[in-house]
Amino acid sequence: MNTIGVSIPNSWYSLWDFTHNPLNFMYYNDFEGTRTSLYGNYKTLNIHRPYDAESLLMVGALFETFYQLDEKTRLFAAIDFKNTYQYNQFRSIEKDFYTSYIAFTDTTMGDFQYNGPLIDFYFSKDFGSRVTWGLGINYGVERGIKDVFTQTASRELNSDLTTSLRFQTLSNLYVGGWVRRYHGRTSLEAVKEFQDAQVQTWLGYTVRKIESPGTSIEMEKNKDGYQVGFTLTYQHETIPFLAYLGFSKGTEENDARKGTKSVASDRGYWQRNSSEGEIWLNYGLGKSSWSLFGIIKSNEDWGKTGVYEALFLETEENHFLGGIALTSRLSRNIDVKSSARFGKISYDYVNYIMTEKRSRKEDEWRITLDIEVHPYPVTSYIGGINIEKVPLHYTWEIPSLYRYLAHAGFEYQWGFNRLCPSLVWGIEKAEELGKDNTLWQIQLSVKR
Repeated sequence: MNTIGVSIPNSWYSLWDFTHNPLNFMYYNDFEGTRTSLYGNYKTLNIHRPYDAESLLMVGALFETFYQLDEKTRLFAAIDFKNTYQYNQFRSIEKDFYTSYIAFTDTTMGDFQYNGPLIDFYFSKDFGSRVTWGLGINYGVERGIKDVFTQTASRELNSDLTTSLRFQTLSNLYVGGWVRRYHGRTSLEAVKEFQDAQVQTWLGYTVRKIESPGTSIEMEKNKDGYQVGFTLTYQHETIPFLAYLGFSKGTEENDARKGTKSVASDRGYWQRNSSEGEIWLNYGLGKSSWSLFGIIKSNEDWGKTGVYEALFLETEENHFLGGIALTSRLSRNIDVKSSARFGKISYDYVNYIMTEKRSRKEDEWRITLDIEVHPYPVTSYIGGINIEKVPLHYTWEIPSLYRYLAHAGFEYQWGFNRLCPSLVWGIEKAEELGKDNTLWQIQLSVKR
């Protein structure tokens, strides 16, 4: 799914934040009206893998709107015009070399620029008093270009559609289901004017095939997937208690080709089978509430080569995460939110071509604290900190890093508008390498 906007990690203070599924759109608890935001984000990547960029800049404009059209109808829409600059990216001709088991590189280092609109749309409507239908659409188009020779142009299209239905079976029990279908396509072209472009195809990060050189080499990658989910929700009419239980299974298929469609040659195929379970418990009273949550995820992947259809890799990933979130009003003018989560992730990877095995198990945790102060009717101050241990994918040389974030801002009522400037500063530390990544983000929002 495409990522809208730039922000600090979500702290899951509501069921909508936790699942972001149209089935639970009725629990959206943010602003009502419109919000326009301008943002900039710069991050140094002194800690990076070989085919990652060395620094990242994002600037964009985000337009959001949410309206409760009537007692039974809710609508949210957003469009993000984002520009992404990746500096000093070594050899990779893709935006992220490590997101796929089949990837392409060339022989040069250069700067990438990506731009294009990203769209989010959510709609929910109650039919009578017992049936709720929801729809979620995520769509993005992006074009990228690398500024050196070999020059690389990329075109990426992603679409994601989720539809859901929920029934009230008993007085306090709701049964729901949802179906998600998504598709992605990326077209790449490497061009060199005065000599042939040198392109390599990688299978499983460590095995490479040197392609025949040419002045123009075209590549294409496709992704198709679906997920099916089932939910149970208990919500008492008089007691402010909510319990949610969800389970889903899905399959994703990926393929990569070299050459134009008429003379394309398959380079490989890989498939992911996933399952996920979720639980959410919430009790609230006025401005105070507590929430308990848990997530269990499992992914099993396998891939085969394109020419001989030989199995070249198998991976298994298991992830558990649990935590608690608290919100409270300390006084008439001060609101405090805090959360803590703990988990464990494990990877098992086998590359049959290189007879290579990798295994990794790592703990993770995150602690957050957010404060809102309302000293005057027209002015509010917000701030918070985020400390976490981030487990890293097995393609990293190090198992984890530590991330520290701090954010601050204020809101000021100006006529019918509310101005909201904010600043985020962060640092990531890898003790094994003795290096740091730094992050700066500035954002100006206008709510109406």
